[in-house]
Amino acid sequence: MKKNDKLIVLAGVVILVIASVGIYYWNPGGVTEVVDERVLLSVSSSYSDVPSGISVSDSSPFYALIATPLAVHYDKQGDQVVVPLYVENVSSPSRAVVRTKELVGEPVDLVVDGSVSPEEFSLEVARDYWESSDAVLLVKDDQEGYSLGLVATPIASYLGIPVIVTDEVDNAVYSVLKDLGVRYSLVCGNLSGYGVSLRFGSVDDVVNLTIGLLEDRFDGVDYVTLANPLDAWPPKIQDTAHFTFGPKTLTSTATTQLIRAITGMLKGYTVIGNFTIPDDYKYALVKFEGINLDSDEVDEFGDEVSFYVGADLPDEPSGIQMYELVAGGTGAGGNPIRDANGNIVVDRYYQEAVLYDRGGVTYTIRATGSWLAKPEGRVLVNVEVDKLENPFYEPMRGLSEIAPYLTAYRKGLLFAKPDFAFAANDNVLTKKGENCPGFYMPRRNPKLAEPSNNHVFNKIHKPLNELLAKLANIPVNDLISIRNYYKN
Repeated sequence: MKKNDKLIVLAGVVILVIASVGIYYWNPGGVTEVVDERVLLSVSSSYSDVPSGISVSDSSPFYALIATPLAVHYDKQGDQVVVPLYVENVSSPSRAVVRTKELVGEPVDLVVDGSVSPEEFSLEVARDYWESSDAVLLVKDDQEGYSLGLVATPIASYLGIPVIVTDEVDNAVYSVLKDLGVRYSLVCGNLSGYGVSLRFGSVDDVVNLTIGLLEDRFDGVDYVTLANPLDAWPPKIQDTAHFTFGPKTLTSTATTQLIRAITGMLKGYTVIGNFTIPDDYKYALVKFEGINLDSDEVDEFGDEVSFYVGADLPDEPSGIQMYELVAGGTGAGGNPIRDANGNIVVDRYYQEAVLYDRGGVTYTIRATGSWLAKPEGRVLVNVEVDKLENPFYEPMRGLSEIAPYLTAYRKGLLFAKPDFAFAANDNVLTKKGENCPGFYMPRRNPKLAEPSNNHVFNKIHKPLNELLAKLANIPVNDLISIRNYYKN
């Protein structure tokens, strides 16, 4: 049996299972009916227009989901229509986005600057770009709705149906759906449906329907995207403490200043200052900014400052005492602020990291600097410590929101669960049942290595294996066959 034959057999199984479940809804006459889910695999829609390019603000993770079935969709023959979709800080876009727009060269004629709500934007898009649609994807405007809607949005691209994000199916939503001729709704989150509804109770429900749809439309699943929906929902900040140190003068360790360099090396690192994590900050987000104030010759001579921040805990290993929080500098690891011409305005090292259960612990800031043409230089350090409600703080905030676009472009399956996220907390224990205070990831917290590996295996690796086994129609415990199937 060929690989595609196996997948087609699987599709038949999936469709039969789906058909046996059906959809229950309550009509005004009080009669409960069952609707075959296969009807949803044959819905049709018609676009009135498609923009040349779309740019949405990163201020709401729902904007990208709403724009996805407009940016990439397919006709009944399976031919793809795709336009660029950019997610950006509209008022201050990154250089990467600016350069990409220049390289792509397509005009951006649909811009969402963040001034409208997700509901307003979704209704506007549905009105302006669809002539008709048999179905709609309804997404609750909250975290649960996003977690399900994220995984379901590629379905909207494959069916060519709009995504409506709302708190309730009110008159405004009802009017748009009625005008489009919507008869079916796929519902993500705690929302009432419209017409005949299919309510997704879990990510697995969405995945199962997506598999059947991909088998029906594209003869298989050849692409799987993994994402973490929590990256769009940062933990709330409950309190904040600020600290500033300097300006502080450091002796240059550059070899051009030989005597001073030797003196500086013998002296070692210069202590810039110290700060204490407030006692009740179980999860502390530390935003560290170390600035080289004498940066006028950085580009010419490579002047740099290195910073080290460690915990004042004498019973911990020396590395924790020296580097637990920060170990980096303005040179290779720097992220300076530059002007429009690329000139350095602020030469700095910036880092954000979460500490778990370090309330009451003092951290010492040390630094060393190298100025090729100067005997000494000045540094300034700013520290902000935020009390978080939980430790799941993602440095690449909102990365998941572009996943449906990439997935739909590849005719793939999006697999994303909040359970994928990992960080040190009260529930993460060693084999001895001990907590793992300190840095929230294994990189600078050796105790977390084993719990992290176990989490990745049980919460990510095993579910992914189960999905791959299902797609290949191979028993999940036959790992060698699964490996060989996808290897070949």
